[in-house]
Amino acid sequence: MSIAVMNWVWANSPTSGNERLVLLALADACSRDDGTGCWPSAATIARKANISDRTVRRVITRLEADGRLIVHRGGRAGRVDELLHRRHR
Repeated sequence: MSIAVMNWVWANSPTSGNERLVLLALADACSRDDGTGCWPSAATIARKANISDRTVRRVITRLEADGRLIVHRGGRAGRVDELLHRRHR
């Protein structure tokens, strides 16, 4: 868990609703304070944010399209290798 990344989301992210919940769930899963080392499953994010797996995938796609996340794919089914919250946004 990275308190620094979670605090950054609270203080700086213009997101709200499901987008904010997903970012906070991702921040909670980050192993490093730069926002990297984050690879939770969609099911884990969904459980934390109290939304469906499908909604998680849609939100991540939107956040990635908006430039708020960088997603490196290639892990096991239902997971991503790393999610990096762009701290400069």
